[in-house]
Amino acid sequence: MGWTVRRGYWYVCFFGFACNYMIRVNLNIAITAMVRTNAAVSASSDTTGSCVVTEKHAGGASVASLVEDEANFLLLRSERDTTLAAESNRTNGTREQDGAGVEDQSLFLWDSHIQNFVLGSFFWLHWTSQIPGGILARTLGTKTVFGLSNLAMFIISFMLPAAAYWDHKALAALRVVQGLIGGLAWPSMHYLVAHWIPPNERSIFMTSYLGSSFGLALSYPLCGFVIDLLGWEAAFYITGAIGVVWYLVWMYMVYDTPDQHPRISVDEKEYIQSALGDTVSSKKLPVPWGTILTSVPVWSTMLVQWGVGWGLHTLMTQGPSYLKYVYGWKPSQAGIWLGVPHLVRTACAVIFSWTADKMLTTKFMGVTGVRKTFIFVGACLHGMLLFGVAFSGCNAALAILFLTLSTATTGASAAGQLAIMIDLAPNFASVLQGVSGMLGVIPGFISPLVVAYFTQDDQSVTSWQKVFILSAVVIALPGFLYMFLGTAKIQPWNDPINKPSAPANGKHTNSTYTESETKEKTTKF
Repeated sequence: MGWTVRRGYWYVCFFGFACNYMIRVNLNIAITAMVRTNAAVSASSDTTGSCVVTEKHAGGASVASLVEDEANFLLLRSERDTTLAAESNRTNGTREQDGAGVEDQSLFLWDSHIQNFVLGSFFWLHWTSQIPGGILARTLGTKTVFGLSNLAMFIISFMLPAAAYWDHKALAALRVVQGLIGGLAWPSMHYLVAHWIPPNERSIFMTSYLGSSFGLALSYPLCGFVIDLLGWEAAFYITGAIGVVWYLVWMYMVYDTPDQHPRISVDEKEYIQSALGDTVSSKKLPVPWGTILTSVPVWSTMLVQWGVGWGLHTLMTQGPSYLKYVYGWKPSQAGIWLGVPHLVRTACAVIFSWTADKMLTTKFMGVTGVRKTFIFVGACLHGMLLFGVAFSGCNAALAILFLTLSTATTGASAAGQLAIMIDLAPNFASVLQGVSGMLGVIPGFISPLVVAYFTQDDQSVTSWQKVFILSAVVIALPGFLYMFLGTAKIQPWNDPINKPSAPANGKHTNSTYTESETKEKTTKF
């Protein structure tokens, strides 16, 4: 099998989403090094997690130990907390002081509310640009919208350390701008997919969106290592620089339609055009807003994205803090173990999507059945496994196991809800993703507020248990609802002018290739 333009697009899109998410999460890991575990405790006392007890021994030495039974460490810890309470009153201001009384300008005294205020700021306006992103893609194309929105995020990343030193509100303001501009990126990609990827290849191509997980898996350990080596500021510089390099490659490789691409082969171009048939119009069709906003298939899919989005945003923004406050882990240690679940998620996405495409091409199951199968895995099973995290207590190994399994199931999103919007209406795929994305990112700023409510002044296992139980319910319920209400059949309003019909299995009647010719000409990713 030779190289195809579609295969090249998979790689550049994959790394584009990876860079996009590196920018989203660089603050999540950096903030654990910017702020001490207990900002009210002086540096003469030890910084540990709620499952870690630090005992003072003769000669001033201290030994930290992980206690796996929460009931056992509460009594031990109460004695230490009594001693530290008096010392906490001496600490004041916005930065923390070291043991010698010398101010450390790189450490901030931000309580839980301030930290979650900053962490959630990226999503305050992120949702408002989702629909404009889909609409702009139909006018300017994915190349421009996805490329420039990411580039703007990369440039702003270089400014974040200076803003943090100025004031936490300045840092939050820049993150708001990052989120607003970044909201244009994701829905714009659906326009490119609808114009380039045949229906029976969409599941596997949608795994390029899971580059986001690769970005998470890379940025957590990378930022942790860089922070330990060069300081927390370097995390923003390194991720921004990587993104700029990606942008240069993107601008060279990508064109919005096969007709525009100067290097595509005639065979590949003809295959794409025949496989897509009349599902994608060359005209700029009017968007049927009323039908879209009252469509049960659209809303049932959006609710799934809302639920899965809640889980991913909670783990993405709060994962480093959870491992730090509960288990006392350093940024580099937390980074590695938070990266592993997303590597597994990426691998599972490829497996799930290959399986989904195989089920469609062999007609083992219709498109709706395939999508429901993987929504069950990516939403229902995802939520159920998160209960395991909630009840892991002080057993760090068990918590990581359930975090990994729960995150891995979301790899099914590529074969589930991410592909459904293109299945329902290829002509309006970017708009549908914009509407869905608008709702799907709202948990990004609600979740930190909920976490702050449960954990303010109480970073205990019990407090975090409430966070994960709530998340599990929010994730699983929409998935079960989709089993009854959802469909992935192409909708009649996909072409409000001609209203073409298409079979439920996603194949289109105007293909000029026979089945054998299609197999010969198609190159799988």
